[in-house]
Formats: sequence, C-alpha cells, structure tokens
Amino acid sequence: MQLHACGALCNLAVDHPGNQSAIGQKQGIDAIISAMQKHEGSEKVQARACAALATLAVDHPGNQSAIGQKRGIDAIISAMQKHEGSEKVQAQACGALWNLAVDHPGNKAAIGQK
Repeated sequence: MQLHACGALCNLAVDHPGNQSAIGQKQGIDAIISAMQKHEGSEKVQARACAALATLAVDHPGNQSAIGQKRGIDAIISAMQKHEGSEKVQAQACGALWNLAVDHPGNKAAIGQK
C-alpha cells in the first residue's frame, strides 16, 4: 500500500506546481517520510519514497524547506545506508538530495553535515 501511495504522490507532482503545493500542504510529505520510517527494510518503498520527495522538491522552495525541516534528509540518507547495495535506492536518493540542495543554502548545509 505505501509503495503505491508514494508512487501516486510522485506521479501527481510531476510537472504540476499546483499539485506539488497541495501535496506539501496536505501532509503528503509527512506521509512519505512516515512510510520510509515504517518500511525501512523495503527497498521498493525507499526508492519510491525518495522519488516522491525528489519530485516534490523540484523548483519548489516551500517543499524543499518542508522536507528539510521534517527530517526528510535524514530519512533519505538512512535509506542510502540501509540499502547501500541497491542501485535503485541510491539513484533515487541522490536525485532527491540534489533537488533538495538546488538553490537552497539551508538544505545544502544540512546535507553537507551528514
């Protein structure tokens, strides 16, 4: 269920700033991070959740800040550590960290400190 929910949020946010904002405002970011915490051992959930966070952060400073404040960076890095052998998790997590850092000094600093 969480796998599909993260995928749906990701798909809804692609190239749609209105949906990005709505998902951020309606606790979608919290739901994604919660799924990551509850399903730490699931490679598929981690990869899909990282993709969703990456998509929500693209060109959206509000979501970038929210993800950083809600410990999304920690969740992403934890996924990378727990699934270090998964190319899919690593790729999606790197994309998420990239999108969180673009033009966001606070997130850049937070990522650099991890």
